[in-house]
Amino acid sequence: MELIYAIVERVDRIERELKGAPLESGQEIANRTFDKEMEESAVREKRDKAQIMDETAKKIELLEREIRDILREKRDKNVLDKIESRIEHIEMEMSRHASQEKRDKFSLMTVVDKIANRLDRMEGQLRDAPSEKGEKSVVDEMATRVERIERKIEEDIPQEKKFKALLMSVLDGITTRVERIESEMKNGQVDTKDKLQLMGREMADNRQDRIQRDSEEAPVIARPKSVLGEIARRVERIERDIRTVLLKKGDKVLLMGKENKNQQDCAFYHFRVR
Repeated sequence: MELIYAIVERVDRIERELKGAPLESGQEIANRTFDKEMEESAVREKRDKAQIMDETAKKIELLEREIRDILREKRDKNVLDKIESRIEHIEMEMSRHASQEKRDKFSLMTVVDKIANRLDRMEGQLRDAPSEKGEKSVVDEMATRVERIERKIEEDIPQEKKFKALLMSVLDGITTRVERIESEMKNGQVDTKDKLQLMGREMADNRQDRIQRDSEEAPVIARPKSVLGEIARRVERIERDIRTVLLKKGDKVLLMGKENKNQQDCAFYHFRVR
């Protein structure tokens, strides 16, 4: 660069000499060259400082970005750790509740299965009850079995009050219906099989409505609907069998009454004893 400046100065001097301008001394040329060099040096220094400042600003911006990324990662890690901890806690709670619910459902199903088996045995025994009874009537034996089941329910599921109330209503309905059948038999209201089937369907509809109403008013955890349906079907079969037996017995009593009205009470008494 200095050589170029020197060449330029010499060319300028030669041009001025050719034009007739006064020649400059070597000192003046040296001073002017030095001033230009200083000016260029200042410009160069300013440009270098600006470049350094730009690079410094870029480095600072890069550092800020890295710091923000680090803080974000740290914050995200803390959030993820908290979320993971909460998920683990929720999974533990769900597992605990699921196992408890499974145990409760298993216990409840066991109790209901026992009740269903007892109703099944009662169904078979009631078919043979009129011919095998001694001094007790069908209603007395039914009431005894119902009391036994009620005591067992009290022992097995003391906490499931709502479900127990529903089962109690079914068992109370059995006793009430058997008593009503005997009452109808005494009053001669059981006349035909058509009326028997109609009353059976009506009572089945009433029972279904009551079970649905009880289930809506007092929901039970993990209620075995299929078992309740099986109980309802077995109760219907018990009712039909009892009504059929009493209808046959009633026809026999009515025929005996037509033959001899004075012996009607005695015949009914013998029927109850049998």
